[in-house]
Amino acid sequence: MFNHYKAVKNKKFGIWPHVDYLNLESIKELKTKWGFNYIFFQFHRPREIFDSILIAGYKKENIIVSFHDFENYNHQRVIDSYPGVYAFYSDEPQVHDYNYTGVSEYINDKSPGTLFITSGYKRTRLLGEYIDEADRVFFSSYKHWYELFGFWVSWPENLDQRSDWTDMKNRYGEKSSGNWIAAHRDQEEFFDLLEHGTNLELDEIWLYQHQNGLQLDLENYCDQAWKSGWLNKYEKKYIYTYQRTLGENGKKELVLIDVIPTEEYRIVKYGEKGEYDFLTE
Repeated sequence: MFNHYKAVKNKKFGIWPHVDYLNLESIKELKTKWGFNYIFFQFHRPREIFDSILIAGYKKENIIVSFHDFENYNHQRVIDSYPGVYAFYSDEPQVHDYNYTGVSEYINDKSPGTLFITSGYKRTRLLGEYIDEADRVFFSSYKHWYELFGFWVSWPENLDQRSDWTDMKNRYGEKSSGNWIAAHRDQEEFFDLLEHGTNLELDEIWLYQHQNGLQLDLENYCDQAWKSGWLNKYEKKYIYTYQRTLGENGKKELVLIDVIPTEEYRIVKYGEKGEYDFLTE
């Protein structure tokens, strides 16, 4: 019986959780049941939420912290407050006209080993300049963008972003090692995008859990992540106890009287033909 997922070794399987998932029990479930081994924290959330993330079992080096407001040096206050995290993240600098001057140097000085991650979708010279100042870049749109007569357009709308992911990888190389997937936009593309991430040899994927109450989306997303090589699925062994009784028709019947959980698990691997390959953990 299904019990939990775990991220495949050397894979960063991350989530930006909806605010309703930012309580201790839900954060624990994201980690221990759904297999998210990395998590995103917005700097303006209360410090108590960051502490809950740590209590839930995440280490600081498995957390991304966001920042913005570079003109007022907000990013420096965030870096000073959360040293030692996996990465600091600044979203879509092209859109917001951010100034990244000195950001990487400040991170390296105050939080050595922490990455600086940015994002974008129009692959212009300006985005390239922002990427030069960062360690990694995520594709941040949930639809396809292409260049037409010098302009970047997304018409007619096409939600398949795989060619954009490939173009980001070809343009920016190792800096393009992870991307966003949106719970509210990409439901029909979960498997295709996750599989393409595997084919591109990306080492991190992040789910943007934009909406509340998307338990079914978590189930679907993690199932597709299992099928595409991002998660291992663990089943728990139960012992079923039956008793033979005499039924009303005079025939002997087996009646389930108890289900006993054990501490034994097995890894269930998804085969190319959809078959199961059982391994003992």
